Amino acid sequence: MTSVGSIRGDVSKRLLAAAAVLTLVAVACSAEASPSVDFGSGVRFVPVVADSLDDVGLGSSVAVDAQGNPYVSYLGFPKELAAGQVATQRPIGTPSVPAVMVAGIFPDGLFDRGALVMDAAAPAGVSVAFGPVVPEEGFGLTPRNSNGTALAVGGDAAVHVAYTDARGVWYARTIQGGSTSLEQVFDYGTALLNAGPIGRPAITLDGDGSPWVAYAVNGRDSTDLQVATPGDDGWVTEVAATVGRCDGCPGPGAAGIVMAGGAPVAGLIDPATSDLVVATRIDGSWTTQTIGVGTNARGLSMASTGDEAVAALYADDAVKVVVGGVVTRVAPVSLGAKMRGGNFAPTTGVAVDEQGAVSVAWQDAIGVHLASGQPGSMTPVPTATATAGGASPSLALGLDGSVLMTWYQGSSQDLLLGILGDIEVTLAQPSPSIEVQGGGGTEGCGDDGEIVLDIVAVNTAWDPVCLVAEAGKPFTINIDNQDDAAATGAHNLHLSDASGADIAANDLAPGPYQVELPVDALEVGTYPFVCDSHPIMTGVVAVIEPGG
Repeated sequence: MTSVGSIRGDVSKRLLAAAAVLTLVAVACSAEASPSVDFGSGVRFVPVVADSLDDVGLGSSVAVDAQGNPYVSYLGFPKELAAGQVATQRPIGTPSVPAVMVAGIFPDGLFDRGALVMDAAAPAGVSVAFGPVVPEEGFGLTPRNSNGTALAVGGDAAVHVAYTDARGVWYARTIQGGSTSLEQVFDYGTALLNAGPIGRPAITLDGDGSPWVAYAVNGRDSTDLQVATPGDDGWVTEVAATVGRCDGCPGPGAAGIVMAGGAPVAGLIDPATSDLVVATRIDGSWTTQTIGVGTNARGLSMASTGDEAVAALYADDAVKVVVGGVVTRVAPVSLGAKMRGGNFAPTTGVAVDEQGAVSVAWQDAIGVHLASGQPGSMTPVPTATATAGGASPSLALGLDGSVLMTWYQGSSQDLLLGILGDIEVTLAQPSPSIEVQGGGGTEGCGDDGEIVLDIVAVNTAWDPVCLVAEAGKPFTINIDNQDDAAATGAHNLHLSDASGADIAANDLAPGPYQVELPVDALEVGTYPFVCDSHPIMTGVVAVIEPGG
């Protein structure tokens, strides 16, 4: 991958089709149908809802196996309900929540959602994908005492996940169709109400497929970057680096660890100085390097070209990348002065290919953003409104150079997966019992000259998907949200221009409701719209000349 325009899409086409099947299943009705959903073609960013049951997606991490199949680890909790809202019943065979969850998309179109660890055993005779375990000592996982997940997939398709909870740092291993093994890597010694003293972990695999887990822990006078790997008699833990503490300093942020040049390279941000500290294990000992990245640094993520480690982070009100010790500014960003911790701390995501082309994801008050290219000349990736309101991005590269990004959509409490690549796919003949609701496609929208400004949201779809307005005159879109909030969450209609610039939007709100959305006069053209909490709900407004 040398630039956004060179991304190939052989794998992403297959992944998108599988993900789209998942999305349709999530909103399925009870009749058989034969719809066709055209996602278009060319290099583009296509988002899908990867999981929407309860509050899912905090602390996500994405990785790809040797066959190009993507996996995502993430945390799941009971949904936070609005007043009068009724919780959706979890189908039999899905994990109970709270849970450390994992999902994978496979070549036959099968999307497996399961768990590694959950708080209650499945009913007798019911199996949950990936064979989760239920800790004997209880599983008191909460959004506040946990601190994200980290995922790596081995050449043998084994899934390795590190996560934290109130008691410390844990490592879980599983495989599709298998059972999970769970081990405690670090015991904090007391139960934590908040994740502050233990930073978000990172994980990588060495050439033998053995895991290396990195995490930062606050001591009395310092913060230690610890790295652990399995030994003959349990986990062997080493202190890769020690940094200072100070009054008012934030808790330890995310750690990073990758394999570069055949050696583990770990990193963290010094909370006292805001420097990036990189530690490399050479001949059994750790050598550290300190890199000045600016002020108020946080949100570290790391990737590797194979020979060199690459980092992304926030500093000086900007997102930056660090390659070969050189710090490059990618984009300005405003995160605010308040330092949130644990699952709610701002994160970055970074992925890099063997030629050094970098993709970076970050978040701000607007949502999640993505850029790709060579450091110093990175190009923003248009994501329209699909990532608005998103947080906690994570990145991985497909085998074909496509970029996969996961993030948490806070307004709907969903996990989302986006694919950037040369995508040319039409989803046809989905599985029986699926019905796609909608009023036709958008091809030829407005050709008949008939003004259409009434739209219905039903079964997580727009009907119709083609609205028509007259150029040069203000107009009003009449929105009728017939979806029940308990089943689908909140909807809105967000209208933009072809570049993604906002034109008009109503507030996200649970249904049912009816609302008028006024729109200022527009020039002749086609303008896309989407529901901010359900990126599958898309359509267009065709603005035509008076008289057709």
